[in-house]
Amino acid sequence: MRQVTEAGWQPVTYAEASGGVMIERWGPGGDGAIYLTVFSERANRATLTLDTAALGLGTGFVARDLLSGEQFSARPATDGATLSLRLNAKRVRMLKLR
Repeated sequence: MRQVTEAGWQPVTYAEASGGVMIERWGPGGDGAIYLTVFSERANRATLTLDTAALGLGTGFVARDLLSGEQFSARPATDGATLSLRLNAKRVRMLKLR
């Protein structure tokens, strides 16, 4: 969690999500990583659409949940990339994008 807070909160996420999911962006951190916190009031499956150019991410980046250790592969999309993830109700996913 320290990595995320040290990276610094950013007001523009350059990310969208389906299904009432909330996203906040942090960073880049000292190592160049971008962090996203993802939250939902209810359990669901969400697709995040990321503007990879605005985030400075390459095409082959991987997202890792810092809390669970799970990894998610990005899929190319018209305007960047998408990530599909399962969200538990009222639980945060803390994603590190590199």
